[in-house]
Amino acid sequence: ESEQRLKLGVSGGRMGIFDWDLEADRLHWSTETETIFGYGPGEFSGGIEDFLSRVHPEDQEMMQRLLADPAKSALG
Repeated sequence: ESEQRLKLGVSGGRMGIFDWDLEADRLHWSTETETIFGYGPGEFSGGIEDFLSRVHPEDQEMMQRLLADPAKSALG
């Protein structure tokens, strides 16, 4: 029931969810996240470079820095 509510809230709120598998270095995106970034369902490759290609050029350097050390980034 909790998972269904989350899905309903994410879909209704036009929000996306993603999960980053650090071992495999792959991103897993919800359909909503793909839509936000301009992909069709299932089109996102899951690669970090693919994600970075959709980040605004002015934010590229910052995102690369954050992605280089996610544990440090999460701590602020």
